[in-house]
Amino acid sequence: MATLRDYCAQLDQHLSSIADPQERIATAAKSLAKVFRVREDEVALFKLKDETVLNFLWPLKLQKVGFIPLNSHDSLAARTVRENQAFLHNDFSSARHTGVFEIVHLEKGKGKPQPIQKILSAPLTAQQDAYGAVQISRKGESDTADIPNFSDQDLEQLKVLCGVIEKHIHS
Repeated sequence: MATLRDYCAQLDQHLSSIADPQERIATAAKSLAKVFRVREDEVALFKLKDETVLNFLWPLKLQKVGFIPLNSHDSLAARTVRENQAFLHNDFSSARHTGVFEIVHLEKGKGKPQPIQKILSAPLTAQQDAYGAVQISRKGESDTADIPNFSDQDLEQLKVLCGVIEKHIHS
């Protein structure tokens, strides 16, 4: 892959050329999946609504399933937005968290949904205020050695990519 800087410039240009907001969100999510070598259903994008709840922008199926209260103490997405801070957890399955969305079947015929084992979470900001979050996860049945850890470098890359994506999905 080209350097992160080059990739971000290309992504910015590509997202700028897409008129449909839903298509921009899908393109951003698919790009993140490619960069972090995860499945598209391991990417989540959230947007703050009425300063009280986070709605799913991605995966699409979760848009209709529910929302996360911003004051939830069990939600990493809510904490990411409240604290306007990025997080990396390679032991997420053992951390206290809202797992209700992990049991939603995102694709027919794919068997039972797998729990999140490892996760990156970073805020989306406008004028330095968080208005949403991006999460990249690695799912699996159990925290085994075959699920690679995320690194500090991965978290830094996500923060840079959020800087590109956030201006295209804020409206």
